[in-house]
Amino acid sequence: MPRLFVAIELPSDVKERLVALKTHIPTAQWVNPEQMHLTLRFLGQVPDDRVETVKSTLETVQSPCFDLKLRGVGRFPPQKKKAPRVLWAGIVPQPTLMDLQKKIENELRLARFPPDNKAFHPHITLARLKVQKPVKQASNFLTAQARFRVSPFSVTRFVLVKSVLSSQGPTYTNEAAYNLSRG
Repeated sequence: MPRLFVAIELPSDVKERLVALKTHIPTAQWVNPEQMHLTLRFLGQVPDDRVETVKSTLETVQSPCFDLKLRGVGRFPPQKKKAPRVLWAGIVPQPTLMDLQKKIENELRLARFPPDNKAFHPHITLARLKVQKPVKQASNFLTAQARFRVSPFSVTRFVLVKSVLSSQGPTYTNEAAYNLSRG
């Protein structure tokens, strides 16, 4: 059973800017640049006999190309009194992105995949932490990078990605790509 998710890939220059944010934070596991992406929908373990259904379902999603801008950084959970588990780069609100994500979610529901009941919060994961309480270095990072910005980049497709977990971290492979419409 492959572990699958739907994502938007990032251009290499955007990944370089994100990698440049890396700093020392206790227990932080920074995401490798080749694994940086914007998750639209995590599917998890999909039975082998349902993978083709996922692929054909995603082919029905129609959306125009659009531009994305990265701005600011944040954390999950957002409450400062709790230990941060994830540090992320934010996305400037983009209605076409939100519509694309809703279309993907709706089509997958129609194909009888369990709904994703979590609200969609578009972000790029930068690091994962394993701390029990808030750490000063994480707070300092959030303050120092609050004005982080990346020039807009064009999104012309989304992809279905297979994730294989190992002790060295996940390996991602594109299983299919879906072009967005131009003009």
